[in-house]
Parts: sequence; structure tokens; C-alpha cells
Amino acid sequence: MKSKLFVARTSYLLAGLAGAALVISACSEPAPPPPPPPPPTPTAQAKVDWYKQCWDHFNNKAWDQFQNCYTDNAVSESVDSTPPSVTGRTAIIDRGKMEAGAFPDRRGEVRLMLVNGDHMASVALYTGTNTGEMPGPDGKPMKPTGKAIGLLFGHVVDLDSTGTKATRDAGYIEEGTMMAQLGLSKAPARAAEKASGAAPVIVIAKNDATESANMAGNRAGFDAFNKHDLKAMEAYTADNYKLVEIGQAKDLNKKEALASMKDMFSGFPDVALTTPTMWAAGDYVVTEGTLTGTNTGDLKAMGVKKTGKKVSARFLQICRYENGKVAEEWLFYNGAAFAAQLGLK
Repeated sequence: MKSKLFVARTSYLLAGLAGAALVISACSEPAPPPPPPPPPTPTAQAKVDWYKQCWDHFNNKAWDQFQNCYTDNAVSESVDSTPPSVTGRTAIIDRGKMEAGAFPDRRGEVRLMLVNGDHMASVALYTGTNTGEMPGPDGKPMKPTGKAIGLLFGHVVDLDSTGTKATRDAGYIEEGTMMAQLGLSKAPARAAEKASGAAPVIVIAKNDATESANMAGNRAGFDAFNKHDLKAMEAYTADNYKLVEIGQAKDLNKKEALASMKDMFSGFPDVALTTPTMWAAGDYVVTEGTLTGTNTGDLKAMGVKKTGKKVSARFLQICRYENGKVAEEWLFYNGAAFAAQLGLK
């Protein structure tokens, strides 16, 4: 009996020692390595370099490299054009190849580049020669015209959390100007510009008092527009003001721009602007928004009788401030789409 009891106690003791040995062995194993640290946030200058590189890939038709400028599910907008947007790298590259087919030598020359955190905007000159077929308004291919284009193009980019890929980009191009430069429209338009080869102006946000003041001035300017207050708009505009409105055949000075606004208010008594996106970089303020209104009055400057039609047009505005007033403004929208909404050809 004592022998059995001894054996049982010995078995329990050995089992306990074995368990303890397992615990000690587990505790003595090295801890798993810590997860790798997140990649460092890219500097603003790194984002500038990335943007330039992506334009190089686009210009050189380096599609394998260009697709990596976007996230897998990025949205690329061609504002108020057809199709208005495409989603995903494959669709983005397919659209780029189609454009390159119509304009094999097309290129973008960036003239102004603005950066604030994960937001970027630029003014670029888009040039090329139409030596290939392109889709017409009815979707059917159009024969090449052999003519050259050179028009300003507004571009905005929203970056992902790594600051190395675009989650969204939007291009604002005036199709009426392009059609006129191709000889397919007789409407007044800007003559085709040629690339200058000059380096772009680059401005990186400081998030300082000057930028805050410029933002406040910009909001006040939009408020004055929505109130149709020409005197207030004049007060926010510098005497040397220049408006580069891509839908106009030439740049406008302060007097001409105010006259154009007066004509707009007469033709669209309910015209209003909504501005969900606004940010600053140095002396510049970038705004994306939408203009809406009903054409119940004649547009005398355009020689257009009232149509009674409603319009909704997206726009990109980039303003440069001097001493608290707007000295230079770039305004991008698709005037051809605007005219189509009015029933104009």
C-alpha cells in the first residue's frame, strides 16, 4: 500500500516538475520582435518631387510607373466631361492611353505647383498635336485634324496617408477652347500656347497668419458674389488684378472682370457658388466649388438671349493675394458643358 502511495505521489511530483519545466521553457523564449515603425511622413518637398515624377511618367507614356502614382481604388475625375470620372488604376491607364492615341506627342508643362499637407494643386499647359482619332461628342471616332493645341489645365490631387499615392485627382479642362484650337468650333477662344520650358513656381504652405488672412478674404469674396455685391467684390480686388479665365478668349483686367460679373448677375439673377474645398499655400488660395443658377435674363456680353434653363458647373479657382487683395486669379471650368446645359451649340 505504501509502495502504491509512493508511486502515485512520485507521479504527481514528476508531472508538476514537467509542467513547471514547460512554463520556464516558454518564459525563456525570446519575445517576438516589435512591429516595424510606420514609414516616415514624406516632406512637402518629397511630395513636390513625387508630383514632378508622375508628370514625367505621364509625358513619357511610362504606364507601368504612372499607374503607381495612384492607389488601387483611386478616382480620377475629368470634371464635367464625358466620362466624368474613372475608378481604379486600370481604368485610369486606359483613359491615358486613349488620350495618347489622339495626341501622341501630348505633354503637360507644370507652371505653378501648390502644396498644403495632403492637398496639391497646379496650373499646367497641356500641349499636343491631333494626329490620331479621338471620340466625338456622339461617341463616334473623329478623324484627326492635324492641328496643335496648347491650353491651360487646372489639376488637384488628394494624397493617401503615406503621401506617395493619389486617392483622387481632378482635371479641369475647357473643351470649347480645345475644339476651337482644333478648328472644330468657330467660337472665340484662346490661341494655342507653346511650352516655354521654364521651371514651375512652387509654393508650400506654412499655415501662418498670412495664409489665414488670405483664406478669410477669399471667403468674404465668395460671400460678396453670392450677395451679388459688386462694390464689395471691387473692394477685395487689387487695382492690378488679372483674371485668367480659361473659358474667355483673353485675360481680363479689374474693370473687365467686374463688367463680366455684372452681366452674369443680370443673366442669372439667382446665381450662387458653393465652395466645399478651400485651402491656402503662401500667397495663394485654392477653391473647388460649384456654380448654380437659372438663366432668366439675356447674356449681353455673349450675345445670348435668355434660355430659362438651369445650370450647374464645377470650377477650380486659384487666387494670388497681394496685401490682402486678389491680384491674380486662374478660373477653370468646362465652358462647353456650361453652354450645352443652356442648349447652346
